[in-house]
Amino acid sequence: KVYQKKLVKKTNNHKFNALKKISAYEEAKKVLDKFMLSSVSKIDEALFLQGKILEAKSPVQNIKGAVDSYDLIVKRYPKSKFWTQANKRSIYLKRFYININ
Repeated sequence: KVYQKKLVKKTNNHKFNALKKISAYEEAKKVLDKFMLSSVSKIDEALFLQGKILEAKSPVQNIKGAVDSYDLIVKRYPKSKFWTQANKRSIYLKRFYININ
């Protein structure tokens, strides 16, 4: 019985941690959406973070949306410090998730 209680507690902790991660992605996306509506600076950084959030395995996962975010950086912010990473992520996601032959 003691082992069973410990196992249930451990399982509940894992579920709680998983729920925290899920809500963290959802909350992060909401914050970024608000930021991008009102900000005029660091948009490239916000787009990169948005791409990472949309790329992650979570309830808000949207690979096409991630590619769109990365592509906006590549097209509109050629001098961005995120340009190289965004370009690499876009190419990778297109190759392995979108343009599958």
